[in-house]
Amino acid sequence: MNLLIGLILLSAKPLIASSITPVTSIVKEIGGNCFSYFTVTPPNANPHSFEAPPSTVKEISNADIFFYVGEIEPDGKVLCKVSKHCIKLTDFLPIRPDNPHIWLSPSYMDIIIDSVSRVLTEYVPSCGDSIESRKKLMKRRIDSIFNNAKTTLARCHNQPGVVLYHPAFADMFKFLGIKNIIVLAAAPPSEPSAKEVLTDIKSIKKGHYLFAVKELNTPGNVINSVAAETNLKIIELSPLLKGKYTDAMSLVLKKVENAANCSR
Repeated sequence: MNLLIGLILLSAKPLIASSITPVTSIVKEIGGNCFSYFTVTPPNANPHSFEAPPSTVKEISNADIFFYVGEIEPDGKVLCKVSKHCIKLTDFLPIRPDNPHIWLSPSYMDIIIDSVSRVLTEYVPSCGDSIESRKKLMKRRIDSIFNNAKTTLARCHNQPGVVLYHPAFADMFKFLGIKNIIVLAAAPPSEPSAKEVLTDIKSIKKGHYLFAVKELNTPGNVINSVAAETNLKIIELSPLLKGKYTDAMSLVLKKVENAANCSR
């Protein structure tokens, strides 16, 4: 008996399938014990290229709700069609985001949390009060951790910038007040050309940059080479948040604050 079928038989709770771990972390923090949860993409897989095998596609049809981002998953539309109730998170946003990593943007998160809460409450009205309570707590904590990080980075002088290999964290750093952001690989998995890298290195040397961000499992050595050439320290961050959303994001922001070292 596979895991999904086992969950259905052993629990009367509605089963929620999510495309990637960050979506599961958000939905689970809001839904709590009112639901059971299942993530389609394995933790170490690249969501930009992972496609669910036929066995997983079949299992998703057993879930009560399927949540997906909509701008990342290559097979999102296929999974949506086989699910009983499909929710595309980017449909809740007023405009189509340039950066699909919407869970890393506090501006988008406010809309997503409200929308997910509404969907879950409509599905299980008896959990409405607990969902509303968790929603408010989650929003308060997100406001707190992001505003604390923003205050810390505001102590930095000379309008510092950051260097990113991949654009996933760009919106997050913009919210934190970082105006100068260099993205080396604007269209991963394609690597930047040698000419583009040299241009970026010149810009970094002329400016004031706090650090370079290397995402876990980043392909190639571009970010390492650029950091070495410009004497920038590297911090490793993962956009694929696991566990409780607010705990995972708090750890990301704390790592950023410590690396920036603006208050010392």
